[in-house]
Amino acid sequence: MLRSLHVIAIAAVGTKSVSELIMPGEGEVERPSGQIECLDGFTVSVQAGIGMYSLPRSSRSGYDGPYTHVEVGFPNEQPEPWKVWSTYAQNVYDATGTVYSFVPIELVDDLIMFHGGSLADAQS
Repeated sequence: MLRSLHVIAIAAVGTKSVSELIMPGEGEVERPSGQIECLDGFTVSVQAGIGMYSLPRSSRSGYDGPYTHVEVGFPNEQPEPWKVWSTYAQNVYDATGTVYSFVPIELVDDLIMFHGGSLADAQS
């Protein structure tokens, strides 16, 4: 069951893709949100759902996924490769204090892998 984005972070190290885990099923949450902590200490918030910078745009009637793009925010260090990530940043002058809009989930997977995978995966 999808309980937090720590579960989504596990996808980045090979269990499932982020898109597979964002799709809610029976007993799962409709809008994942939370912070992913990686093995090297990198942290980032990832969210998808109504009112978020995610695709497909969710309707008030419920989940419209699977999500292909998510909202990413407030990493504790500049995400790399910055040339790519800066195209999604709302404020390119504040890499750790901004929101990144409509980020492809594959890019989030790559970012988590770059930082050694998720701490939640290592502890399970």
